[in-house]
Amino acid sequence: MLLVGTSLAAAGSFMAIVGLVGFYLSARAGVLADGGVWLPDGTTIPLTPGNMAMATMLISGVTMWWAVDAVGKNDRQMAYLALGLTIFFGIAVINATTFLYSQMHLPVATSQGVMIYTITGLHLAMMVGGLLYAGVMTFRTLGGEYHAETARASPPPPCTGTSPSPPTQDLARASTSRSRPDMYKTGSMFALAGFGLLAAVVWAGPRATTPSAWT
Repeated sequence: MLLVGTSLAAAGSFMAIVGLVGFYLSARAGVLADGGVWLPDGTTIPLTPGNMAMATMLISGVTMWWAVDAVGKNDRQMAYLALGLTIFFGIAVINATTFLYSQMHLPVATSQGVMIYTITGLHLAMMVGGLLYAGVMTFRTLGGEYHAETARASPPPPCTGTSPSPPTQDLARASTSRSRPDMYKTGSMFALAGFGLLAAVVWAGPRATTPSAWT
């Protein structure tokens, strides 16, 4: 169920972003085809903050996978370091995006402003959701809930005497201990895949045409 849920969530988010970017590109192409100027006077979109945010997101994907690998190896110190770096990089992406807003000087009360702020704002909201997810995973790792696979299902000992051992509960605990790293890895993989696809669409959408046509 976790696999199905994360797959549907990632696919739905991806379709939403693709639809918004497609509408943006269609409206922009129509204005440029009529010989107009797409952005209002005094508005420019510098590429450096967006490129830095994209590169930072790619690095955060590496650190997130590092955290998953460290948890699987029961290396708690490396897991804490990797999760902390992932959260740090996520905050850096949000900071780069807000800096881009301050450099664009794009009025919100325009059709261009509505579309651009809607797309990037939705992406920021998803980034905040990813940070909350990483924060929850960090606290649960600190609490010892996620750890390496240490329990193995083995044949229960024979039940003798008047106080038989509960083999069913032992096997259930072993199964739970094994499944938690798998759940952690599955959720992390699909979260990273979803955010990676969304970031790629948001980053590549405005670059569909030459930067000289942006002003």
